[in-house]
Amino acid sequence: MHGTSRRRARMPGPPRRRRMSSAGARAAFAASVAAVLMALGLAGGTAHGTDTEVDVRIAAQRLENERIEFALQRRLAGGEWSERILPARRFFPATAAPGRWLTSSPLTVRPEGGGEAEVRIAAQRLQSGRTEFALQQRVAGGEWSERILPARRFFPAAATPGRWLSSSPLAIAAARPPRTLPDTRGLQWLRGTHPDLYRQLQVLPWPGQHFTEPELEALEHVVDLAGRDAGAAAAVMALPWFADGVTEAEVAALKQVNRIASEGDERGGATGAAIVALAWFRDGIAEPEGTALEWTRWLNRLSDASAADLVTLPWFQDGITHDEAGLVERFYWTARVDPSLADGLLATSWFQDGITRDEAGLVERFYRAATGAPALAQSLLAKSWFQDGITRDEAAVVDRLASTVRAEDDDLQPQVVQAAIEILAMPFLDTVESPDAMAVNSLERFEDAGSAGFLELMTHPKISDGIDDEEARIITVLGETNEHMPQLVPVLLDGTHVFTEERTVDLPHSGEVLLAVIRFNNHTGPNLDYLEHAIRHHEGFMGAALPTNYIAWYFADYVSAGWHAGTHIASSPGRDPDPAVSEYWRAPRHAAHESGHYYWTSRGSRGIQDWIVEGAADMLVILSEHARVGRPLVHNRDQCLPFTTIGELEAASVEEDYDGSSCEYSLGQRLFVDLYHALGEDPFQQGFRSLYSKRLRDDPTDGCEGTGLGICHVEASFKAGQPDEVLGRVDEVIGHWYYGRTATHEADRAQLVALYHEMGGNTWVDSTNWLSDAHIGEWYGVSTDAAGRVIELNLAENGVTGLLSSGLGNLSNLRELLLNRNELTGAIPTSLGNLTNLTRLELDDNKLTGPIPSSLGSLINLTRLELDDNELTGPIPSSLGSLTNLTRLKLDDNELTGAIPASLGSLTNALRYLRLAGDNRFAGCVPAGLSSVADNDLAELGLPSCR
Repeated sequence: MHGTSRRRARMPGPPRRRRMSSAGARAAFAASVAAVLMALGLAGGTAHGTDTEVDVRIAAQRLENERIEFALQRRLAGGEWSERILPARRFFPATAAPGRWLTSSPLTVRPEGGGEAEVRIAAQRLQSGRTEFALQQRVAGGEWSERILPARRFFPAAATPGRWLSSSPLAIAAARPPRTLPDTRGLQWLRGTHPDLYRQLQVLPWPGQHFTEPELEALEHVVDLAGRDAGAAAAVMALPWFADGVTEAEVAALKQVNRIASEGDERGGATGAAIVALAWFRDGIAEPEGTALEWTRWLNRLSDASAADLVTLPWFQDGITHDEAGLVERFYWTARVDPSLADGLLATSWFQDGITRDEAGLVERFYRAATGAPALAQSLLAKSWFQDGITRDEAAVVDRLASTVRAEDDDLQPQVVQAAIEILAMPFLDTVESPDAMAVNSLERFEDAGSAGFLELMTHPKISDGIDDEEARIITVLGETNEHMPQLVPVLLDGTHVFTEERTVDLPHSGEVLLAVIRFNNHTGPNLDYLEHAIRHHEGFMGAALPTNYIAWYFADYVSAGWHAGTHIASSPGRDPDPAVSEYWRAPRHAAHESGHYYWTSRGSRGIQDWIVEGAADMLVILSEHARVGRPLVHNRDQCLPFTTIGELEAASVEEDYDGSSCEYSLGQRLFVDLYHALGEDPFQQGFRSLYSKRLRDDPTDGCEGTGLGICHVEASFKAGQPDEVLGRVDEVIGHWYYGRTATHEADRAQLVALYHEMGGNTWVDSTNWLSDAHIGEWYGVSTDAAGRVIELNLAENGVTGLLSSGLGNLSNLRELLLNRNELTGAIPTSLGNLTNLTRLELDDNKLTGPIPSSLGSLINLTRLELDDNELTGPIPSSLGSLTNLTRLKLDDNELTGAIPASLGSLTNALRYLRLAGDNRFAGCVPAGLSSVADNDLAELGLPSCR
């Protein structure tokens, strides 16, 4: 009931003009970045991490002739040790003199991460008879390093011959061989001009043998940077994220910093250097940080000073969030509209000291105001409340004013803009509380219904004289009243016949909240008490602040029953009778339900399911009324007749002739009530609050998409952090009300129980969980769908005996029936023709007798029909020609007779495997087309082809 949505202005693209690079900016950047990185310890011209580290250990065994044999092992990627690597010279003599170090021949170690290291094993005999091991590594210049001693390095004098012992691990560095760089003009220049930088690029430990697109682009930016200052290029190459392999976001960040440094005056160079010095830039570029850099670059082209100031703000320096990245973009666009507006934003205390979510959204709204009405934006900057920190209600005022100035009638745009500026100057907006924000919302809604009517409203004395705080509370209902009964607008503005009851309550999470009942008759009743009770209860149970500090309950003749209008609760006067005459018993429930919509609403959350919104509000009614008068904690709405499950309701809601709105209340509340009883109050409350939090902000950990709440969010909320016992109860309730598992579960279970007894279940090879209380989906060989229906029954090779149960035909959702390679006897029941969802029917390798039922021709979804290796008799039913989805048909090795039906010739489009021979005795001819089946045994039949 809150009007049509506003048109969004199309966002222009970034400016395409190019400016001449400034030598001053380049010099400033080069000097600044080198100084900053030197101070940070990142400069010096040597890239980080050009070696791969690998663990090795020395192994040794005593031989029968008392010599000691050496070997080396390296740790593999999975943590296990490699086979022993044997040097050519590896035997330590039994007669070696104590104290003399001997060495093996060299070994080359090549770790899986790339690179190689040359090492050798050293050993000396000690006076005690033990042997001490060490390792040496070849270093630059071909020399051998000092001996590296493992912690565990002594081989005992009395070691058992033939038993390998090993040292503790040692970590060695494996140098990467230089990579071949692309033969581009820029890299050719770098190789000739700065060979040290070129070599540094060659040994970067980027993964893979070939350069990725981001890496190639990163190389270009390094060359570009080296053209301005080689030291700065070397320092950037030393950044950890550059050394370990660049991502697209990191390349984009490097590109933006380069451009910031090369554009504008000397301040651009200093800005680029300041960005490079940021901790989050050095540690690795996340997506929002890359976005912020892109728009900082555009801002730098527009205003070097604004960009320089922006990057010094604490919230910019400590890591960029998604909200802050969006703010930087909107700040740029605001500066493009009017640089003085951007400077005004930058000067506010809230912009400088840390950005809240409300403040980030406000910059978007401020930009919208600036594009439609720069004078309005300047007036906003002049407001003291705009300068000192933005509240939720203040952000809402800016949002609605920005929407108002996009006039419904383009010809009246200038007058509407002037009216919005006049509204902002009125007394009720000297400071902003919830009633003031809702009044502006109502006025925007009035304009949305028509610019001419809005401008006429602005001439009314009660408006043109300036709205005060008391009048603003009545203005909140004006917009909706104008939509439904315009003749009431003058009555509301006159005020003579408008009566208001008000009460301020202090709530734990929301603070002071103003409650109001607005009516057109002068009587008082219990409704304000009902409203207070509901609001107190809901806020306590939700454990979260209300989204407003003004709750108005408005009774007007145009309302047939009642609804939540966004700015207020609207109800029929029939729900507010004079208590001297009668009391409307549903009023407390109505108050509780509609006030529940302050928490549970689809406003601001795209895609949220209505059954969640209405069911959750109803759940608050049930809890509130239980707390107020002890009403039972049971559902209180009539049964939904069109649908039995929420899943059916959702599926039907996409149809044009959908008429199930009452079911959203009925089924939604039933699910929440049953969850409450299944879990108990505390776990239910925890899950209920968690679900509400997911409506406010996307939870990236729950596996569900966005804030448009659905069954995924419900399951995630009520299961989070709960023990297995609780998880099972959640599944049971959701399974019943959403998937309908309970209603069909028992029917399929009963059929499986009968099947077990009829087909020798007590002698099966595996009958795990059969006949137990476990869900049938956990019975051996049984799979169920989300609705709990049996979709697969696989008891192949399981010792199944007896007659094939005719009751199988009652498992109507069955998709696969696999009973092959058992000891089944008797006929194939015709009831299997009822299984129209069946895609695989495999009864081969049994002792089935009698004819193939013609009813199997009804199984039009079959892709595999395998009845071979039985004792079936009679002809092939012609109805099998209807199974046009068959890819595999096996009827061989039975006792079938008669002619092969011509209808089988229609199966050749899908059929790929055909077996008819064996013990069968067919007559006549082979139908035309069957011989085209890729894999067939038709030649074994000895029958001619039909003409």
